[in-house]
Amino acid sequence: MHIDQANIFNLKSLWKKYGSQIQIFNNNDKKIQAQPELHINTLWPHRCWFNGSIILNDFSWLSNIPEMTIFPIWPMLDDKGNSVEASTELELIEKQLQKNNWHCMLEQTAMFLALSDDANEYRVETRIGFTIKKVETPDNITLWLGIVSDAFGYSVDRTVIEKLTNEPDMQILMAYENSQAIASAILYKTGDIIGIHQFGVKQDFQGKGFAHSFMKEIIAACHLWQGKNIVLQASSSGKPLYEQLGFQSQFLIKSYQRQ
Repeated sequence: MHIDQANIFNLKSLWKKYGSQIQIFNNNDKKIQAQPELHINTLWPHRCWFNGSIILNDFSWLSNIPEMTIFPIWPMLDDKGNSVEASTELELIEKQLQKNNWHCMLEQTAMFLALSDDANEYRVETRIGFTIKKVETPDNITLWLGIVSDAFGYSVDRTVIEKLTNEPDMQILMAYENSQAIASAILYKTGDIIGIHQFGVKQDFQGKGFAHSFMKEIIAACHLWQGKNIVLQASSSGKPLYEQLGFQSQFLIKSYQRQ
């Protein structure tokens, strides 16, 4: 699988882990399952996405999508990372979203970092008082959710995170400055690809180098976890840090939501 495809595969697989259902809607007065499959998160992060190729003759299904849903648009790519015909369908969907009063509420850049086999490259200088712990207990989850809310300005459904703490392909992490929990992240492994998600630092601790320290620790952890590539989706504010750490840009993801 090309690394561009692997980035989206990791992301969609994680959304499924969070909890999703296939949308059912009326088409020509017959209730049918959307083809291709249209998945919608039942709770946070309220995303919807297609699985498989996209061939659509009408867009009436858009009106049946729940109000809070966020619809991400990215290029459709083949095994070599080249754009395919389905991208035209995505362009049509994007135009229909805009026509039906959906607005682009978030732009992100898909990025990746290829990991080498040399463990010496991932030695981390110890920052005094800075530690990383896995989220494993109810109290840990409460602290982690508080960090996410403070860093991103939205709430995450507790039930979504509770069911992930014992997943073998998942690491939910929290960074501490001395005894205070200040940063969050989720690592999700699909094959030899590790995705970094929900990477955030509490507002009072931003601009002090903690994001850099935490990301260096995460990269080292991904190497120990035998990952070959790390993938993520960067906001405009986070992108400079990732570029500084060697991540390369792949493509743009535009997320739409009803106005």
